[in-house]
Amino acid sequence: TLHILDRGGSVLVIEKEHRVGGNSNKASSGINACRNDTTSNDTHDDDDDDEDDSSSSSTNDVDIDYIESFIYDTTKSAGTAAQPELIQTLASNSWNAVTWLKERVGVDLSLVAQLGGHAHKRTHRPK
Repeated sequence: TLHILDRGGSVLVIEKEHRVGGNSNKASSGINACRNDTTSNDTHDDDDDDEDDSSSSSTNDVDIDYIESFIYDTTKSAGTAAQPELIQTLASNSWNAVTWLKERVGVDLSLVAQLGGHAHKRTHRPK
């Protein structure tokens, strides 16, 4: 769709659900992604100065994540259904996917939180 729009084409989206967004509307927790360095200045953002919310991160409170930790957490969560090659691919490519969503598609993923089952703050979601 984006390639067609980039080239000046038109796209018509037909939705079978009663609300636009389909099943994506149900994925409200966010997108898990691991960036294993501290060079980011835009993904750890929180404007709530009046609350001490340990689930969100600000630029002054960067939680360094590791791909190995993401792999471990995902494997543990998957249990016997774990597929190591797919989990490796997910963890290794997750930051590029979030970057693409933010930069190319304009998705707001400026808040990073630590949700259940994760050892680090890696769930990216909108404010």
